[in-house]
Amino acid sequence: MARGLIAAASLLLAQAAGAADAPRPNVVIFLADDLGYSDIGSYGGEIQTPALDALAAAGLRFTQFYVTPRCSPTRAALLTGRDPHRVGFGHLPDLASSAPAYAGVLPADVATLAELLRGAGYATAMSGKWHLSRRGADDGTGPVARGFQRFFGVIQGASDYWDPSLVEGDGAEAYASDASFHLTDAIGFEAARFVREHATRAGDEPLFLYVAFTAPHWPLHAHRQDMARYERVYERGWEIWRAYRMQGLERVGIADDTWGLSDRDPRVPSWYEVDDEAWQAARMRAYAAMVDRMDRAVEEVVAALRDTRRLDDTLILFLSDNGASDEELSLRDARLRRLLGLWTPEHYGNQPGVAPGPADTFQSYGPGWSDVSNAPFLGNKADLHEGGIASPLVVHWPRGLAREPGALERSPAQVVDVLPTLLELAGAPMPPGLSGESLAPLLRGEGRERGPMFWEHEGNRAVRDGRWKLVAPWRGPWELYDLRRDRTEKNDVSWVYPHEAKRLAALWDAWAEEAGVVPWPWALSVARWAAGGVAGLLVLVSLLVARAWRRRTLRNAADPGPAGR
Repeated sequence: MARGLIAAASLLLAQAAGAADAPRPNVVIFLADDLGYSDIGSYGGEIQTPALDALAAAGLRFTQFYVTPRCSPTRAALLTGRDPHRVGFGHLPDLASSAPAYAGVLPADVATLAELLRGAGYATAMSGKWHLSRRGADDGTGPVARGFQRFFGVIQGASDYWDPSLVEGDGAEAYASDASFHLTDAIGFEAARFVREHATRAGDEPLFLYVAFTAPHWPLHAHRQDMARYERVYERGWEIWRAYRMQGLERVGIADDTWGLSDRDPRVPSWYEVDDEAWQAARMRAYAAMVDRMDRAVEEVVAALRDTRRLDDTLILFLSDNGASDEELSLRDARLRRLLGLWTPEHYGNQPGVAPGPADTFQSYGPGWSDVSNAPFLGNKADLHEGGIASPLVVHWPRGLAREPGALERSPAQVVDVLPTLLELAGAPMPPGLSGESLAPLLRGEGRERGPMFWEHEGNRAVRDGRWKLVAPWRGPWELYDLRRDRTEKNDVSWVYPHEAKRLAALWDAWAEEAGVVPWPWALSVARWAAGGVAGLLVLVSLLVARAWRRRTLRNAADPGPAGR
């Protein structure tokens, strides 16, 4: 009911305000899953991404764009324009809590981007991964309930690419018996189908399409022919490829000689000390193939826009939800998950000697290769150093972007800025309480001063204000970096500028209190339950020990022993 009122009010306000002089753009958002900063070609990577590189060459690339370090918080921020804690997504919906900032469900009284644009006269559709509801939820929290007129895809966070749990409807049934099915292909095909059907059905009605890929999130499931394109590429190892990525970033103009390559992750051995080099190379080969296939899905949607003569009037955004993932899928973890009754597919786990890619595998590529994907930065998914939260952002809009083709935008920006940008360009009313600030001035080539940006995830903390970034790992001290001189966070200068560190820490404390941040791990109900259980067990054990000791003491007192006889 509340969402319906929001949509109706948005439509009335838009009509009262009148349409903008320029035609409202169609909007397409491509969101990759666990993609590293330097994976695609236009950001220095060696993976073949011609479709994304073409969009970048004709559009705009942001060099200091930030997301959150986890998928669901980024999705919540993208679709609401608010810090994720303010809308219940300090963590994943799978680990929902009674704490409001970690509730794992979008509040009914906070309109999503789809609801707002639909209220402003846009047709809305989504293809891909939702992950803003609990797995399998059908309780009014899914995409259709939150403003998307059509949806194809999956609800959960990680899905088998060869045999995913598709939500029924809008084409899902057609894939049930398709032996060649791959989720990335289907996400791209269905998104393109939405574009083509909308063009024949809706005339000049603008379209908002949200394409949320699961790629390249594990499991490493890739077409054999795509993996063959990277044969004998990664056998040189991760150290060589980190250096190549640094050179690639310099070649495309994103990095300069003030950037230094961060140190290799201390958990990662030198390539020359690695066992099973062939298997390790195959893991990166499968990952590259998944990014490659995602790029072809992007091209399928772009081709649909071109064929329906809508490409020039379409604002396209491409970004990642967080940095690349260093997660290892161990066989020990699989056994534990089964013991706890948690969802675990067959063939789960990284097994040296078993090449990833086919349907009978379920693997990830680990910290060695995520260190490459996130190069030149320090950190990975779930971290708040740059490797966990720095994302590519490609903007393409032929008739609306007032920048030189291929330009670089070096101003800091954050994922919460996307919603106010799109509402402004669509001529839709701006709801109160947004955390984001419109990027429209930057798209017009004007300046913009971004206010402070804040993060918290699993006890990791960070704030950026202008050139300064203050960051701390869970239970660790604050570190201060001057990102104008040290983008790769090699030199902690908190001891040189203690007053700056103190100022930023105070800003973070005030934000955290207002946003409802709870100290880790007590933010999660499961942690409080477990702690309560342990505490209860300790009390019980203490009582039993005390009773046994008392009985023994009484028994000894009653029996004086041989000396007293």
